[in-house]
Amino acid sequence: MVLVTALVPVPGEASALIGKPHLNTPFRTLLVPRVGPEGFLRVRTKSRRYTALESSNLPLVRSFLLLLRRNAVARFFLILLVFLTQWPGLALAKHWVFACVDCYSSASLYAAEIKHCLPPGDSVEWILVKTHDRHASHEATLRAFPADSLRLEWPDGDPATKRPVLDTLKTKNVDHVFGGMDEGQYFASELNADLGFRDNPVASRDLRRKKLDMSLAVGEYGIPTHHFEDIPSALLFIDSFPQEEVTIKFNAGAGAVGLEFVSKTDREYLVKKLTERLHGDRRGFTQKEDDLVLQPRILGREFFADTFSWNQKTYLTGLWEYYKVQVGPYLIYFVDRALELDSEIALEVGPIVSEINLDLELLNGPGHIELFRETGTGRWYLVENNARVVGGGIPSAEKKIWGISHLELYLLSIVDSTRLERELATFPRKKKLDAANLIVPAPTYGTLNPDAMRTIRELGTRISFGPQFDPADRKSVKPTHNLMTSAFMVSFAGSTADVRHDVSSALGLLTGGQLIDPAPAPTGCAASIVAESVLFEHLRSRFETVIW
Repeated sequence: MVLVTALVPVPGEASALIGKPHLNTPFRTLLVPRVGPEGFLRVRTKSRRYTALESSNLPLVRSFLLLLRRNAVARFFLILLVFLTQWPGLALAKHWVFACVDCYSSASLYAAEIKHCLPPGDSVEWILVKTHDRHASHEATLRAFPADSLRLEWPDGDPATKRPVLDTLKTKNVDHVFGGMDEGQYFASELNADLGFRDNPVASRDLRRKKLDMSLAVGEYGIPTHHFEDIPSALLFIDSFPQEEVTIKFNAGAGAVGLEFVSKTDREYLVKKLTERLHGDRRGFTQKEDDLVLQPRILGREFFADTFSWNQKTYLTGLWEYYKVQVGPYLIYFVDRALELDSEIALEVGPIVSEINLDLELLNGPGHIELFRETGTGRWYLVENNARVVGGGIPSAEKKIWGISHLELYLLSIVDSTRLERELATFPRKKKLDAANLIVPAPTYGTLNPDAMRTIRELGTRISFGPQFDPADRKSVKPTHNLMTSAFMVSFAGSTADVRHDVSSALGLLTGGQLIDPAPAPTGCAASIVAESVLFEHLRSRFETVIW
């Protein structure tokens, strides 16, 4: 048996290799059982990426094969060459260079997950591009990347300052630009277009970011949306829909920042609130000025679907039901429940998210879609679609639940398209574990109690997404009114009974007054949004409605 090193792409992959410099194409070791007298070289590959059954009827190849059969010295040097290329220190491994725009929160998981996607011996370096200032908790997640990662500034994605960033990426021979969170994918798609890499169309990126454009693009799934610029036209719009409340939100908002609900019944208060918002602070999630939009408030069951799109097809890779709680005019995140990907709800959601992604031209990579099924009508509405991975570290939970997440699929689409196709063929997958997320709201100002936090960390089904996501003992908290002001999130995975028990235990630490040590409110700030006892009663009641 002779060892031969050769690069032999699978015939079906040939077209995929053309014009794609980011694909991995190192030499691979082939085992040659024999060279037959008929002049055929029969080979099989150790790598799952390459194989061959090649005819050697050409004179040059036949001469080479005959040389191997008759010349022991030639065989020796060929075996030596194979040995050297397979020796760990000398292997022909690829060095990958990736950039990531606003790579905080879940996007920081790229640094760890890429190691499970690359062939042995390959290495990677990261270039981190920052477009806006971030919350301190988001900035902390960047420690998942190597400390010596190159960091670039591209303030607000300004075209006037793009050239130095783009030139650096070209000089570093970057293989792909990953989109991080929020506006990260918005700007990453622009850089990928400039570099000639596969991504979603830049021309339609506002459809995947701004509520007004999005609602118009998705037809029957769009919530009626009004660009809020003056009071008279706002009132005409509000009077046009049957729902009893109006939603005020930022056009490119996220995390419920700036989200409020106002009843239509008290006209005087409605006009007062509209006037306050029209002339008030316009800084949204990324602390940049944003437009306001109005929508009817849709009431019903709320879900988020995580997807991966590839070759004109959308795969449902994660499905969760939201259980939120109303606190005054705000809706705060509370519990998420993982659902089966072949459940009755999933069978409804699957075709809907596929159509939505096509409408919004989300054709490549991950998506995070939030949907309502309205009570009474049963009609499905799109809340928002984000061309990015789900936040909060949840891709790590989804990997435990379903074996892989859309974050890992995104990485595979760049470094190993063969394995990607193999993984996609396994969907819809069954849950390996049941799971739930608990987003802990704070009723007042204070700090997290170390003993209570230790108790939560020791719960049997609690899972960690990495140290960058674990809240510090004695972390300062403040009254919660959106996702960014939540105290922290903790996830659980295991049997249904164990998950329910542990979520209940963690919740009990909060409502029992053990989790947060109160502190005086800063001067000029309200101590709470609602009374602590009222919030806790809302939480207990809402927890009883969770479907297990």
